[in-house]
Amino acid sequence: MTRVQAMQALSNGARAAWEGYTAQIAQLNRIDPARVGGAEAISFTVDPTPQQRLIQRMQEQSAFLGMINVPGVDELIGQTLGMDIVNSVASRANTDADERRKPIDPTSLDQFSYLLSPTEFNILYKYSKLDRWAKFPNFQTFMRDMTLKAMALDRIKIGFNGVRIDASFDPVADPTLAGMNKGWIQWMRENNSTRIMSAVPNGKVAGKVTIGVAGDYIDVDALVWDCIQEMLPVWARKDPNLVAIVGDDIIHDKYFPIINAPKDPMDRLATDVIMTDKKIGGKAAIRVPYLPAGMVIVTRLDNISLYYQLGAQRRMLRDEPQYNRVVDYNSSNEGYVLEDASYALMIENITVKNT
Repeated sequence: MTRVQAMQALSNGARAAWEGYTAQIAQLNRIDPARVGGAEAISFTVDPTPQQRLIQRMQEQSAFLGMINVPGVDELIGQTLGMDIVNSVASRANTDADERRKPIDPTSLDQFSYLLSPTEFNILYKYSKLDRWAKFPNFQTFMRDMTLKAMALDRIKIGFNGVRIDASFDPVADPTLAGMNKGWIQWMRENNSTRIMSAVPNGKVAGKVTIGVAGDYIDVDALVWDCIQEMLPVWARKDPNLVAIVGDDIIHDKYFPIINAPKDPMDRLATDVIMTDKKIGGKAAIRVPYLPAGMVIVTRLDNISLYYQLGAQRRMLRDEPQYNRVVDYNSSNEGYVLEDASYALMIENITVKNT
């Protein structure tokens, strides 16, 4: 026998809070408030200014996304922007000898193609939750930040786990979001494979990079140091902005105390970047969520970019009483790139071997 869900109704307070929230969104996007948030809602294009503000707010909800580039671009297909400062610009010309002063482009000279792919963020909130949240005096900012935080964490997950662009995608069937888009790690595989270490030739364990007393390297510090010296060009090796990005399995008690870890587990999730007072391979170490196990990425944070297409965000907020919920349908065209290949390396298949 099929169970039929009883129809519910939003409380008066929750209804007023929801309508105030959607009316504000309608005003920002110059849409008739009657067409936003109700059962007859329509899809609309988010105006560029509110779109950029939403991206900025999202970066405030994610420490990691706040550290990298999240620029808007006009074209669906194009060339990377070259946003990081990688070249010295200090020089001198002997003008007495008729030498000409030579200006230098401080940004990356590498250019790679990018392709933005549609990403949908379909979010629901049950009536029962809105009833509880409606009493919050900051209901509108609370709702906005809850939505942006969820989208931010998914973007980080795609960035480190995305390997392909499936025509349709179910996050329940693929919780790593591997089929949502090609992320930064996949970018490395396709554009910078010579700076990826997946195994040590004639190593202790075939197909692995082992650390420990019986491993290929005594510890992760030695491993990262050696890879920096061997895999990065000389001008990049000592760049003070290089960091070692690691996951939970690489940073352990040796690298604590954590210097910015929130005490509240929910705040820890929201912060998403944990920095230590130690270094790996001579570089500052940061721990991020969703990085695959056994991996270290060395790069500059301003070398990592998440592009989104300006004027291409679509949104629909709708009341769905037949399901006792409200929904916020979002779609955006997005792409994950690195600006300069020479400032990035990756080590994978790292395991500990002590015997």
